[in-house]
Amino acid sequence: MFAAPEQFAHSMPIGLAPPDYSYWRAVELTLRAPWYIVTLHVREGDAWFQRDLLVSWASDLLDVIQPTDRVDVAAIQLMQPVSGGKSWKSVSVNKVWTARHATDRGRVSPIFETSNGDRICDPMDGAPAAERSECELVWQQA
Repeated sequence: MFAAPEQFAHSMPIGLAPPDYSYWRAVELTLRAPWYIVTLHVREGDAWFQRDLLVSWASDLLDVIQPTDRVDVAAIQLMQPVSGGKSWKSVSVNKVWTARHATDRGRVSPIFETSNGDRICDPMDGAPAAERSECELVWQQA
């Protein structure tokens, strides 16, 4: 979903970047679909650093927000294209629930709760809220 043409590559001085990372001045969204900005607090040794991840799919988001002793999820923003295709809107997520599909028991998808209490199903999932059951809270903003 995110692409970076070579012309946007950013060279980092040796020692300032891990060898397995690539840096880009710009990335392109190859699909006009919802995506996420996840703000993490990451522990490295005795210090904590803030990192922001661009996450393209809800299934990847569920993997990213799994609790560990090194990473704390500080915030999640759902980025949605506005109808008409000219802009984007950002929705702050306060809670993430997972729900099993009533018709496909093996399938789990997220439900996002916003600051005003609205619940939004994963826009790319395609299953209406009425077909979901067994909700479980998997993340809550501190």
